[in-house]
Amino acid sequence: MFGTRRLKLLGMSLIAAFAVGVLPAGSAAAEPPAPEGAAACADLTSEITKALTDITGALQGIPPDIGKVTGIVGKITGIATNLVALGCLPNPATAVPVPVPVAANEGLPLPGVPAVPPCAAPAAGLLSQLFGLLQNLLKTLGGALPDVVGLLGQVTGVQTTVTDLTKAAPGAASCLPVPVPVPVNQ
Repeated sequence: MFGTRRLKLLGMSLIAAFAVGVLPAGSAAAEPPAPEGAAACADLTSEITKALTDITGALQGIPPDIGKVTGIVGKITGIATNLVALGCLPNPATAVPVPVPVAANEGLPLPGVPAVPPCAAPAAGLLSQLFGLLQNLLKTLGGALPDVVGLLGQVTGVQTTVTDLTKAAPGAASCLPVPVPVPVNQ
């Protein structure tokens, strides 16, 4: 059984690991992944949905297993950053065009400002939700009473975001590919 010190150490290690460098450097407008990349994106999407189910189960246990949940959220955060690294989702940190100072452009026509990729905001939302969930779990590991209902609400929000990322708007592609079930030969 993990002691409180070990759980705190695990939590702090997760924070340090993700604080060092969460998002990979890359271009703002991620190119759609190649077919093999799309399969990897679908696999990662499946991993996230399975991990979210595991989190719900761990939170509904008596007592809730906060240490297990924290580890799974750390894993999901890594998967989400891999989705950005593979180009499945645009990097929200570089998706917003940097404004050009007015003084530098006096007398010159303003160049066309590139559009923000449509999946940038949902990608940023997913990462924000995951880090918010991780923050609340670490507070719990720090000695606060677990707000299981609140944590489950956050997990539901992440599930909704992942589902929304796999849905295509009319006339547009989805941000994440939907995992295709593998047929079972009988």
